Amino acid sequence: MREPLIGLEEIRELLLDNQLYVVLSEELSYDTPLAMDSLSLLWFLEKLEQRLHQRLTLEEGDYERFDTIASIGQLIEERMGVACQTAGDSAERSEGR
Repeated sequence: MREPLIGLEEIRELLLDNQLYVVLSEELSYDTPLAMDSLSLLWFLEKLEQRLHQRLTLEEGDYERFDTIASIGQLIEERMGVACQTAGDSAERSEGR
């Protein structure tokens, strides 16, 4: 099984740590609706691609899918062929090493 490029918790941290959304709290869940304007989306894509060390090739309809952390993770999985993992999966894998 291939290693995930990024976990859902890491996507969440990108949103919070870089203060993309001033109104988001630490209670941001994977299914919390996000509303990114075009500049926020471009900025987030840049940060995401830096983290992935790869360019994320998107189709026109993909931009609408940046509406929750879970849908962003699913989009990355579809476009890059690698699953995103949840924080629990990451902890379990780390303990198994």
